[in-house]
Amino acid sequence: MLSEKEFFKKQKIYQTSRLKLRQFKVDDADSMYTYTSNPNVAKYCSWPVYQTIEEAQKYIQFILTCYEKQVLAPWAIEIVETGEMIGAIDFVSWSDMHENVEVGYVIAEEHWGKGYVTEAFSKLIQIAFEEINVHRLTAKCCSVNQASAAVMKKNGLFFEGKTRESFYKDQQFYDMDHYGMVRNDYFARI
Repeated sequence: MLSEKEFFKKQKIYQTSRLKLRQFKVDDADSMYTYTSNPNVAKYCSWPVYQTIEEAQKYIQFILTCYEKQVLAPWAIEIVETGEMIGAIDFVSWSDMHENVEVGYVIAEEHWGKGYVTEAFSKLIQIAFEEINVHRLTAKCCSVNQASAAVMKKNGLFFEGKTRESFYKDQQFYDMDHYGMVRNDYFARI
C-alpha cells in the first residue's frame, strides 16, 4: 500500500465522465461558501454552518497548506462541462498500519440527486483499491441521512453496523451508520 505521503506527493487531478477532482484554489471560496453556509448541507456534517465568506477563505488556506505538506486534503468536485466547483470529497482518515481509508464528501444542495457524489465516490474507490492498494475502505453517515447511505450502497459498500448516538450536532445526538468494502469485494465487482 502507498503511504499517505507517497500518494499525496503526486497531487493528481482525476476525471470521470462528468467531473474533475482537482485541488482547491483560492478563488473557490465563493463556491465553497455556497454550500458551507447552507444549513441543509451542513446539517449532518461535522462543521458548523459558515456565517461569513472569510470562513471559507480560511479553510481553503488550510487546505492549501495541507497540499504543501503532502497530507490528507480534499479534492474540489468540479463539473467538467461548466467548470463549476460544487463540493468536496476526500480521504478523511488514512491508516498505513491497517491499510484502510475512510471517505467523506459534501455537495451543494442544488446538485443533490444528480449522481455527482456517486460518480466522485466511485472514482475514489477505484483510486483506493487500484492506485493506493488499500485493503479496506469505509464511509459513514447519520442514520437519518438516507441520501448519503444510498451513495454508499450504489457504490457497493456493505452496511456493517450502527453506533448509537455517536454524532452530536445542534444539541442533538445522531446514530451513525457504518459502511465498508474490502479488496475482494471491490475486485469481485469490476
